Amino acid sequence: MLARLVEYVCPALTADGDAVFVDAAVDTILGRGTGATAQRQAFDRAGRISDVVEMLAEETAKPGAPAES
Repeated sequence: MLARLVEYVCPALTADGDAVFVDAAVDTILGRGTGATAQRQAFDRAGRISDVVEMLAEETAKPGAPAES
């Protein structure tokens, strides 16, 4: 379904110069999962919500985190 959505909006993405960015983002999400996937994995390792918070803080502090790009 995601592929169909990207195909549908591709003309607009291309016109705005966003097609390459969206293709890369979709590939990343399909390859490693969503943020929710990472949060569940962090929690499942030890069953502590503090591990999720720590993982989120580390990801947010990384150069190039979504808020910075």
